[in-house]
Amino acid sequence: MPHPFVSEVLEHIRTYRLTTVDAVTKLFSFDDSRAAASLLKELRSANLVAEAELSPGQVYYHLLPQAAELLRLGQVEARPLAGVAKAEAYAKLHFCCLQEAYRPLIPADRFRSDFGSLYRPGPRISYYTAGQTLGYLRVETKGMTGDPYRVLEYCRRDLAKRVQWKGGRSKEFSDLVEAGRFVVTVLVAAEGRAERLRQEVDRARERSQLYNVRAEDIKKHGDKYGGTWEPAFIAYKRWHRNDKEGKRKPPRMPPPMNVAVVPGLMDLIYPKVVRLPADKPKELTRKQKRRRARKRLEKAANAAESDA
Repeated sequence: MPHPFVSEVLEHIRTYRLTTVDAVTKLFSFDDSRAAASLLKELRSANLVAEAELSPGQVYYHLLPQAAELLRLGQVEARPLAGVAKAEAYAKLHFCCLQEAYRPLIPADRFRSDFGSLYRPGPRISYYTAGQTLGYLRVETKGMTGDPYRVLEYCRRDLAKRVQWKGGRSKEFSDLVEAGRFVVTVLVAAEGRAERLRQEVDRARERSQLYNVRAEDIKKHGDKYGGTWEPAFIAYKRWHRNDKEGKRKPPRMPPPMNVAVVPGLMDLIYPKVVRLPADKPKELTRKQKRRRARKRLEKAANAAESDA
């Protein structure tokens, strides 16, 4: 095809699994959305991409098998997405390409070549870069909603899987974390939810810091030492309030994490139910008609008596 952006757009769709007119317009610096829509229409006509419903009134584009030849690949993921897969793919696309800062998602093959020491075989790569920072994306879908503490545990697990590898400690990931160059980013559907998660992160950080102040005092001066800073003393006491045997582990610091809101994600996680036109009301029986007529007459008679 003559358009100069064809291969780049197809590679972009391959990386994010889907795209939209807005994403192509912004990412490839088109003057307006009509030019991007025209290019995507050309790709559809050439049987390289197909169109599918994103949400009521909105569409997205995904690859078709013929795109593999143009990209010089054996095969590509060429099918429409649905449910959680569609919500996760759109959330990553929006965060990486449609917000103020561009944070490119790293394709699996490039991650393996550029970050060979960090590569782990397994499910789809969900890493992005933001300057010198390597980020890992986690999308909050139906299975994650609920207690914010639970989301923190998911993020701790994400970090632990990377720092601890095959029974040993991964020096590469550990160095990134210690240098403040690794972060887990949670993508959510609403600002209220994002604020709850941020508050939970702040509470977890404060709780761990205060607990450690008291723990250090006990280590130096013994359990009966009463000179601990009061907030630290209270935090320590609350943590072990129901811990009669003293076996509860100290509170952990939250993992390095960000929370970002993805507009429109709510409609993908919880699709609106399209209600079909109601069936015609059933015909009333003779008995029901007589009952209704009697009630109307009684109502009219009561109204006449009140006027008199």
